[in-house]
Amino acid sequence: MAMMSLSRRVLLASAAILAIAACSTEIYAPAAQNPPPTEPFNAFGQFQLKPVTLNPDLAEHGYNQSATTAINNNLQPTLGILLDSWNKGSGRMLVVAPYIEDIKFIGGAARFWAGAMAGSSAVVMRVTYTDEATGAVIATPVFYQHANAMGGAWSFGATDNAMLKRMADLVTEYTRNNYVQTVGGPTGAPADRVRSGS
Repeated sequence: MAMMSLSRRVLLASAAILAIAACSTEIYAPAAQNPPPTEPFNAFGQFQLKPVTLNPDLAEHGYNQSATTAINNNLQPTLGILLDSWNKGSGRMLVVAPYIEDIKFIGGAARFWAGAMAGSSAVVMRVTYTDEATGAVIATPVFYQHANAMGGAWSFGATDNAMLKRMADLVTEYTRNNYVQTVGGPTGAPADRVRSGS
């Protein structure tokens, strides 16, 4: 009886995971390269990093919420520390607000039960840099990261989690590179992950 109950739970869990994978859509970046900000970030003397927020249409899946928390936690010791090092205590305030526009994140349990059949993980995050005093938008770069299904299966989800760390590193690199001069930067998307027509 206990064995039948366990088997039933396994089947139900597998069916739920496969249903999520079947309902997911391919996620693409709008471009391969981000344009430069309207002015270099060193024009500002104060910096504020907002918590990462998630598109509410995607918040129903717990894995997506967990991924949002993980990206936020990864940003604090990277971008957060960088911005703190630039804070002069006076001057214009630049507010940095990361927003996850699209995401499909395969968590560890899904990888354990379904492996590669659970699909790949991907995330698109837009970061808005705003002059707090005027409301002027200085930059709105979009960043993309992806973890393929087979890699996620072989690593039991480690590559899915590594994707979230790479996202934080990508945003931090863009911010650092545009501090003294406006150069833009990569979205992180390979050619086959850029939306057709972009």
